[in-house]
Amino acid sequence: AVIGLPLIWVNILVFEALLIGFCSHIILDTVTKSGVEMFYPIRARCVMPGQDKYRLATNSQAEKTVFVLLIVAGIALYPLNRMGITQLLHTFISNISSTVSDVRAWGSDYRVWVEVDGYFQASLRPVNARFEAVTVRSERALLCYDYKTDAVYKIGTDETCNIYPRKIRAIKGEKRRIIVETANLQNEMLSNCLHKKPDIGLTFYSGSVWTDDEIDKKQDPDRYQTVKSTVSGLELDCAQSE
Repeated sequence: AVIGLPLIWVNILVFEALLIGFCSHIILDTVTKSGVEMFYPIRARCVMPGQDKYRLATNSQAEKTVFVLLIVAGIALYPLNRMGITQLLHTFISNISSTVSDVRAWGSDYRVWVEVDGYFQASLRPVNARFEAVTVRSERALLCYDYKTDAVYKIGTDETCNIYPRKIRAIKGEKRRIIVETANLQNEMLSNCLHKKPDIGLTFYSGSVWTDDEIDKKQDPDRYQTVKSTVSGLELDCAQSE
């Protein structure tokens, strides 16, 4: 372990793995009949348990069996080590509550993908696809974007959602940066704001716009209505410019 100290400045995870392996090796040696001289040069040997009949003989069949069991346990516990208890549980549950929790935990710093197996509530068409999470709407609903259809969908278990998920889980993607800008369009054309959008990434518009224009009443019921008519104009909710 002392020899491996320089690894701290190279990669702390490698040093931690070396330290765990070194310590576990010594601890496992204490369960053999010969034990281990843990405080060398003191000749006393450390063993556990104290009675010989409960300890393993070196190179015995019992020792080989324990070795195989430890390898199997290590392989079985690999997902737990990689994902953590919470994420592994969420993957196993695969419901909207766990997905909303993951999106809230990751969404400010990472892109979050949502894998959904469900159906459209309006048309009852089946859905088995991956979307990008846009924002959380409630404990039971998310707004997600589909790159294939260039549409926003509300996914969740309440009756206002477009897609009802039988199974749903979140997957953490790469790092991202979110930029929020506020625009006051008083005496200014909406098109001026739309022309300012970045050339890369996704841009969504939310807010109220006073206008005499009306929107097309024939909207796809399977899609989330990102633009709604109000008494004073239009209400934008994660809308995109065409």
